[in-house]
Amino acid sequence: TAGTDGTPGVLEAAQRAKLDLICRKLRLRPGQHLLDIGCGWGATAIHAATEYGVRVTAVTISTEQHRYVTGLVAERGLEDRISILLQDYRDITGQFDAVSSIEMGEHVGEKNYPSFLRVLRDSVRPGGRVLVQQMPGVDATPVLAVVGHVLHVDSQAQVRVVLSHRGPASALGLDRLGQRQEEHPGRLEVVP
Repeated sequence: TAGTDGTPGVLEAAQRAKLDLICRKLRLRPGQHLLDIGCGWGATAIHAATEYGVRVTAVTISTEQHRYVTGLVAERGLEDRISILLQDYRDITGQFDAVSSIEMGEHVGEKNYPSFLRVLRDSVRPGGRVLVQQMPGVDATPVLAVVGHVLHVDSQAQVRVVLSHRGPASALGLDRLGQRQEEHPGRLEVVP
């Protein structure tokens, strides 16, 4: 909440710090194009556009979120920098300089996780970065046990996935992508 003198409160400061961390990890620079998969209520898209000078394409399947974020974008005069699409993430076309998916991956479902990772890989340009923030699930199913991901594509358009997770590497089901897995203390790397 905000302080009595109008300064940002603890929650606002924490949210801003989180959004800055996301943008810094994606190495966003003015003029780049960010894809935000599962844009929620628009915080990442608006922050990236206003604070980092990027164009943003944000995707959601929620009509309520689409309506709300579209209104915020119009209210702030950001229509030239932010496009909000009401569509399934699997229907995304094109490549972007960076891709984010914040708190959306856990809604994908275990059987759809390999295709979700493929969409992330296919949506980022060579040299671009992908960041997925995901909380572990209460039921501790293999995919929902993932704590966080950072994916990036090198100059040969190969994806490297670094995961922090609980349980064996095979439990994540990433072997279905035909990639070799290397376990390291505290993380798993999946290399094409």
